[in-house]
Amino acid sequence: MTYDDAFLQAILENPDDDAPRLIYADWLEERGDPRGEFIRIQCQLAAPSANDKRRPQLERHERDLLAQHQDRWLGKLQPLLRGWVFQRGFLDAISVPAAIYLQRKAIPHPATVRRVEVDLDGFDPPLHIVELVPESVARENVVLPIGLRDRTLVMAALEPRDTEMMVKVQFILNRDIEFVAADGDQLIAAIDRLYGATETESVDSILYEFVDSAIEFKTGVEDDDSPVAQLIALIIREAHDVHASQIRIRPRAESVQVLYRLDRQWVERDVLPKRMLSPIVNRIRRLSGLAFISEGAGQAGYVRGVPRDFPLDLAVHIQPTKQGPSVTLIFWPTSNE
Repeated sequence: MTYDDAFLQAILENPDDDAPRLIYADWLEERGDPRGEFIRIQCQLAAPSANDKRRPQLERHERDLLAQHQDRWLGKLQPLLRGWVFQRGFLDAISVPAAIYLQRKAIPHPATVRRVEVDLDGFDPPLHIVELVPESVARENVVLPIGLRDRTLVMAALEPRDTEMMVKVQFILNRDIEFVAADGDQLIAAIDRLYGATETESVDSILYEFVDSAIEFKTGVEDDDSPVAQLIALIIREAHDVHASQIRIRPRAESVQVLYRLDRQWVERDVLPKRMLSPIVNRIRRLSGLAFISEGAGQAGYVRGVPRDFPLDLAVHIQPTKQGPSVTLIFWPTSNE
């Protein structure tokens, strides 16, 4: 291990402590390396006193050092980048054009880099890549498919370290995904551009409309434009788009689960208020021509062409439970698919 390696290791082990950085700066300055002065200046700028009159002078000196030396400090990495940020003397964040990111299996960067972003400016993924992710999934999770690495889908995300979001999207899409950060404004603009600038209604937006609605949904009287009808149609469409084989609407003591069956696993899509159970089940009964019978008996039926103008057939099973009727919708092969 060289002296440089030892200093870098100490900095990586204590990322929030300036002391290892300043010790390294001393060592570099003794050898006439301008990087030492740069580290010292950026550490001062990162934690200045409120009335530091030297700040403008330090900022000018910082800019001068970058103008003179950043090409050497970036080295072979620079041609691959569209932007970069140095923090407290070290490369901290880099932005890589999306096309270059997809072309290379890895972007070699210093261990001090804490964020790698794809730059989406001027980049549109092919249509067949965009179609791998339903619009509702893209909008609700602020993610965008940008390409494939073999069978792994590469997705730009607002915050790729959001574990809950990552697990949710991977389960819904039922495939391996590589998440990479992207600028929020660029990401939202790309989603609007690729899926349509006018945001269409998603499962969640219809859900909110339904939850907030003051309309009383009575047995069998809701029409095709009611929130409950739209909610069920969109759940079915989304489940089909993510290649679910079944949908289950399962009551709990104080809520209702909506689950999709993906690759032999039940994956929770949403948790709804318990008061939604009755209108949802009654709507499904109406669609499948089932009678509104007592909750103590099971029923089986069949639905053709739901949502409207969408060639899709479903087998319907309704079973009684202690918490209320549980509904299973099974996608049925049709000659039109």
